[in-house]
Amino acid sequence: MKTPFQRFKDLVRSAPDDLKFILFANKSVPQRADKHPEGNVLKHFMIVTMRALEKYPNDMDIVLAAFFHDLGKYATVDINPKTGMPNALGHEDVSAEYVDRFSDWIFDLGGRPDIVEDIVKNKMLVKNLDNMKRNKQTEFYGKKNFDKLKKFSELDKGGWFNPELKERIKEKINLLM
Repeated sequence: MKTPFQRFKDLVRSAPDDLKFILFANKSVPQRADKHPEGNVLKHFMIVTMRALEKYPNDMDIVLAAFFHDLGKYATVDINPKTGMPNALGHEDVSAEYVDRFSDWIFDLGGRPDIVEDIVKNKMLVKNLDNMKRNKQTEFYGKKNFDKLKKFSELDKGGWFNPELKERIKEKINLLM
C-alpha cells in the first residue's frame, strides 16, 4: 500500500500543468507562524492532504478539499499593516474558483467537484461555529456536507505530524520540484 506522501506525489504528477504552477507558487507564500508553524502554504496543504490520505484514504472529496483548500492564498496574500503578519483574505473564494476550473480533473480522480467546492468555501465557517448565533449554527448544522466539513476541519490544523516529519517534508518538496 502506498504511503500518504506517495499518494500526494501521485496527485501532483497527475495534475494539469497550470494547477502544478499554482501549487508550487504557494511555496513562496508565508503564513502566520502562530497559526501555521510549517512556514509556507505549500508545506501546510501538503501536510493537510497527507493527513486526509491517511485518515480518509477512500474519500476523495475530503482528500481533494485538502489539496485545494489554500491554493488561493498565492493570489490573495498580503501583509496586515497593523500586525505585520501575512493574511490572505478571500483565499477561500479563489480556492473554490480553482476547484471549478479543475473540476474535470477532480471528477476523474473520483471526487465530486460540488462537494469539494462546498468544503473549500466553508472551511473557515466551521472553525467559527461556536461564535455563530444559534440560528446560524442550526442552519450550518443542516448543510448537506456538514459531516465532511467537520472531518476536514479537524485535518486543517497547523503543525507537523511528528518531529521527524519536518525534515522529511523539506526533502520531499525538493523531490517534487
